Amino acid sequence: MAADVNVKAGEQVGTETRAVSLADFSGWIVETTDVTELEVVKLSVGQSVTITPDALPDLELTGVVTEISNAFTQSGGDILYTVRIRVDDPDPRLRWGMTVEAIFRTGE
Repeated sequence: MAADVNVKAGEQVGTETRAVSLADFSGWIVETTDVTELEVVKLSVGQSVTITPDALPDLELTGVVTEISNAFTQSGGDILYTVRIRVDDPDPRLRWGMTVEAIFRTGE
C-alpha cells in the first residue's frame, strides 16, 4: 500500500528524491535503536516483549524479538544496538512512526 506520496502529477524528480513510500500494514515491526551494551547481552531472538504505544497508554501489545543487530552505533559515549520486534496482534489504531515503550520479558 502507498503510505506516502511526495510528488505531484507532472513534477520531475531526480534519483535522490523519494517519490512514494510503500508499506505492508498487515504486520508490524518495532525497531528500537537504543538498547545499550549492558542490556543487549540479556536479550535473545524469540524473547517475549510487552509494547505500549506512547499515544495509546492504555493499550498493551505483545511481541517477539526477531533480530538483534551485531553492529553498533555510538551516541554520547553509549554503545547502542538495534533490536527488531514483531508485534503479535496489532491494534488498528497503530500508525506508522508511532513511538512505543518496549519491555523485554525475562525468565520465560
